[in-house]
Amino acid sequence: MATRSNNLYDDLVSRADIVEVISSYISVNKHGRNYRALCPFHDDVNPSLMISTDKQIFKCFVCGTGGNALTFITKYEKLSYKQAAIKLGNLIGYQDERLTQLTIKSPRQQQLSPYFDVLTDLNNYYVYSLMTEEGKEAYDYLKKRGLDDEMIQKYQLGYGLKVADASHEYLVKKGHVERIIDELDLYTGTPKTRDRMSGRVVFPITNIDGQIIGYSGRILDEASSSAKYVNSSESKVFQKAQVLFNLANANESARRDGYVYVVEGFMDVFALDKVGITSAVALMGTAFSREHIKILRRLNVEIRLALDPDNAGQLAMMNIGEQLSKEKLDFRLVASGSESRDLDEILEQDGSEAVNNYVNNLVTYPEFALNYHQNSGQLTNVRDRRDLVAKMMPIFTTISSPLILEEALAKLASVSGFELSSIKKTYDNYTARNRGQSISHNPNDYYPERQLIHRYTMPERHMLQAMVHDKRAVEYYSQNVKYFYDEIYRTIADYLLVYYKEHDEVNISQIINELTAADDLVLQDEVIQELSSLALARHVPEFSLQAMEEYKEAIDEARFDELEKIRVDNNLEGKSEAEQVAIMNEFNKKRAKVLADRRKRPNTQKKDESNLTDE
Repeated sequence: MATRSNNLYDDLVSRADIVEVISSYISVNKHGRNYRALCPFHDDVNPSLMISTDKQIFKCFVCGTGGNALTFITKYEKLSYKQAAIKLGNLIGYQDERLTQLTIKSPRQQQLSPYFDVLTDLNNYYVYSLMTEEGKEAYDYLKKRGLDDEMIQKYQLGYGLKVADASHEYLVKKGHVERIIDELDLYTGTPKTRDRMSGRVVFPITNIDGQIIGYSGRILDEASSSAKYVNSSESKVFQKAQVLFNLANANESARRDGYVYVVEGFMDVFALDKVGITSAVALMGTAFSREHIKILRRLNVEIRLALDPDNAGQLAMMNIGEQLSKEKLDFRLVASGSESRDLDEILEQDGSEAVNNYVNNLVTYPEFALNYHQNSGQLTNVRDRRDLVAKMMPIFTTISSPLILEEALAKLASVSGFELSSIKKTYDNYTARNRGQSISHNPNDYYPERQLIHRYTMPERHMLQAMVHDKRAVEYYSQNVKYFYDEIYRTIADYLLVYYKEHDEVNISQIINELTAADDLVLQDEVIQELSSLALARHVPEFSLQAMEEYKEAIDEARFDELEKIRVDNNLEGKSEAEQVAIMNEFNKKRAKVLADRRKRPNTQKKDESNLTDE
């Protein structure tokens, strides 16, 4: 029987049998000491999901999905980590008061409670004000925009009275501390009692838990010189770049539906809600940020970009698409075609079916990008057509299906007017350069980035695998290597460094719990998948100091090359071709000498080939 842990998640997972948990969802079969199953996370025909009873983790060796019992439930049922913990507790009959306390406020939430209380009471005042005689203009405006009473109530819409200090007086009478009101910066003037939302329709903004954290207000007087929209000032609870409007409502429905629409503004969210699409969030006019990526990643559903069809909106979709592609998130984009209206305009003029047809006309990022570039330029000369091809090359590398890639290359050939064979050759050259197999003889392409990454990756992975299985490898890394070039490997190494300070042996499932619970972890899925893969390697060699030194030497050599590349690139800039060749020759001589000196170092132990992991 597992002992009681101070960490609820660790305790919960330690008491669960991962085979029993997974077999309650899918059919599993014993295979030697472990179990296998058809992977439910991709179209699997041969059992590729392995379940380790010893390590209590699973790993698919086709799609890469891996983790522990909690991870499986989060992914299979598309639940949050807390929801999955409650689900797992019910599944195994685990009784613990901490499970019922998952919704209880954390110390930070308790600290922020007075701020939330102010904002909640203030919003109640705005909601009340909307129903006053003065609020009738705001109420009529919302009705004109197609919002009925049920919608107004659902989104807690309100109005800021023109008596600008009325809401401040209300909050004071409710007993709220002046310091808290001031820190939220809700008011202006001297003294600070003038409501920023005065004379505006008020849209409350909530966090993922549904707590009000700020407001956005729309002016009613179209002739006013004031800004059309104003937002609450940033505060302890509100940072606009970290917020998506309607996230609290969309959180549950997105996990149920398997997708979330990202739109521009409030009215777009309302328009989708009116046609039955509740899985939608809005950027509210802010630039797409790293925080937005983290929020969307945690939803673990397909992202559907549906920004306005004007030039600014389409450019924003291109930029966001590039970011999502780099983050390897699952997403598609709404193809606007010849449409130029916003969602609420389409709804008002053509009805619900037209909106549904519009937002379900989804394309991949390469398709969208090709259409965007095709429509953005005239393509009237060779330079324009060549630029189009150059812009599409890095985007096409994101296509994993050979058939879809073939179709995309053919379409690019048709659009650009170049022969398909030339397009394919250009693509092959581009991918070769970025794999480290440079075809170009240009000295500037002498060290492609991918070649450098590849040279780091192999020795780093070998060293990291040793670290996962032996504390001595972690100590060697800490003293002699200190960091990895690969971001995923570096993240795992950092967690192992902290973990081994308190443990002599690694518990992979426990580390996966920590990784999964880390809200600020970039590349979270990739890190967990890689850790699962390293832990379940079929052949793990015994720890060897000589093997560690060999890995370090390979890493040092790649680091030396990186520094020299930077120096050489600086020297090549502005030089003639002949001068560039001379510089490269000098560099090659220096590099050859360094490598020769390293090979002359005495080898005190016989090389043990078994220390290289059998992949």
